Amino acid sequence: MVFKAKEKHPANYKTYFGYWKDDGFIKRKSGREDYKEKWNEIKSHWLENYRNKEEIDGFSIKKCVTANDEWCVEAYIITDYSKLNETDFIQALKEYSIFQYLKEEKGNTPIISSKGTNNGIYGWFNIKPRYKHVISVPNTGTVCYAYYQGYDCCIDDNCLVMIPKKELSMKEMICISLLIRKDKIRYFYGRQVTPERLGNTKINFNFSMFNHVKVQEFKKKSLTNNKIKLDTKNWKSFRIIDLFEIKKGERLVQEERIEGNVPFITATSENNGVVDHISYEKFKGIKLPADKNGNPDWQFMENYVKSFPYSSNL
Repeated sequence: MVFKAKEKHPANYKTYFGYWKDDGFIKRKSGREDYKEKWNEIKSHWLENYRNKEEIDGFSIKKCVTANDEWCVEAYIITDYSKLNETDFIQALKEYSIFQYLKEEKGNTPIISSKGTNNGIYGWFNIKPRYKHVISVPNTGTVCYAYYQGYDCCIDDNCLVMIPKKELSMKEMICISLLIRKDKIRYFYGRQVTPERLGNTKINFNFSMFNHVKVQEFKKKSLTNNKIKLDTKNWKSFRIIDLFEIKKGERLVQEERIEGNVPFITATSENNGVVDHISYEKFKGIKLPADKNGNPDWQFMENYVKSFPYSSNL
């Protein structure tokens, strides 16, 4: 925040609020670094936006505030829903579709809590269900990570429950849960999700744009009616190394990931090990000068480099 000392705040004056949090720096072993060299561009954008007092969804806004209002950008910022795409919606549908197969033998009713995986399921218990066709919104833990609950369930006091006042389809409910997830930038320690704040949230989206996406229905049906028993008497031990080539995975910290459609697997016991979806360009090859035998013409490349101005300094 920027204040001028001894200068009274004028009435009906619009105060500029900027959501300046991503400075492009990432955490590395030596500390936070401008590893991708984005800071100068980001700084220029911030300063230009502040000087011009421009309003950009998800980044900046102007608002008339008084001493009785909240003085933080999260209270007024307009969420940028333009980044919400069909891939996000399909992923949410998949997460919901496998919900019924997460059942354990402990009970018949899932209890929903503030988890950011497995549709928010904490566990299964033999208790009477209370909710169905609602949206659960965690107000602790994975704050604002909303899930559609289309089955009989119970929801604990770590979540708020959104019960539709009018008829909404399953797809519309899932879409609304995605919009709420995008709105999680509004909340942090000290500014928690409350019924009032959630209720005053405005969402602006064309729900019909995902109507063509089909929901994959899973049928609990075997391909064969023959029941096979496992008889280990004739089993044989095999070394893993004889069956698989074992390689070490690549280290990729969260700050260096690029959002995309490729599943990123890491050390977690949930969601089949998938913690993120990233994007990387597939390496197809490069064109180089070739000799008559079809091999890279290294001599030509060396001579070409030597022809550059200042090549004597190489």
